[in-house]
Amino acid sequence: MKTKSSRKALVNRADKLFSLYVRLRDSENGYGHCITCGKRLHYKDAHAGHFQKRKYLETRWDEENVNLQCSACNTFNDGEQYKYGQAIELKYGDDTADKLHVAARGGIGQKFPSSRIEEVIADTQVLIDFIKEKA
Repeated sequence: MKTKSSRKALVNRADKLFSLYVRLRDSENGYGHCITCGKRLHYKDAHAGHFQKRKYLETRWDEENVNLQCSACNTFNDGEQYKYGQAIELKYGDDTADKLHVAARGGIGQKFPSSRIEEVIADTQVLIDFIKEKA
């Protein structure tokens, strides 16, 4: 049986890897644009901003829910959720914001198994390796 601290370590590892993946995915030659304000910045200076908050594990590592975002929009402007919703509709298609809103709340009260977090880690590492090979 896994301890609470090992589960927390899994979540932290998944968060770190997924953040790197999103920032690399949304960058070209190391630079990307904030999903909400368009500011150009290096992926190392960017955040992996969440449309639906990280507390919702069902969408915490969802590729459409997490995009490159500048620190001003993500932290100081509380994610710019309205602008974020508009931007993901343009990027991923109509109803993306509604779909993510529903998905985020679909898992409330249900156990999010550690095995799924381990899958996120493994799958994300494969995606990072693929991006780095292409560069």
